[in-house]
Amino acid sequence: MRSSDIVGRYGGDEFLILLPQTACLDAAASAERIRKEISLHPFRLGSSGSRNCQITISLGVYSSPFTARLSKRLSELADAALARAKREGKNKVVVYIP
Repeated sequence: MRSSDIVGRYGGDEFLILLPQTACLDAAASAERIRKEISLHPFRLGSSGSRNCQITISLGVYSSPFTARLSKRLSELADAALARAKREGKNKVVVYIP
C-alpha cells in the first residue's frame, strides 16, 4: 500500500482500503494483487506454528470522483460488490459497475 492509502477494519471480518486519487481499474488491479498475495502466503496455525493453512479473500471495488460527498454511499456500493463476489464463489475481485 502507498503512504496515502488508508486501511482499517470495517466490521467483523471485513476491511476497507481507501485508495485516494486512484482510477477504478488501478484499484481493481491493487485488489487483485492483495488477493493473490494472501492466497499464496503460508499462514501458520497452532502454538508451534507446525501447520500451514491457505486463506482466500473476496474483494469488492467501487470508485467515485466524489468520495468526500458520498462516503457512506461509497462503502455501500463497495459492500454490494463484495456481496456479489461472495455469491459468485468467493476468492475473487468484483468491481461495482452502476
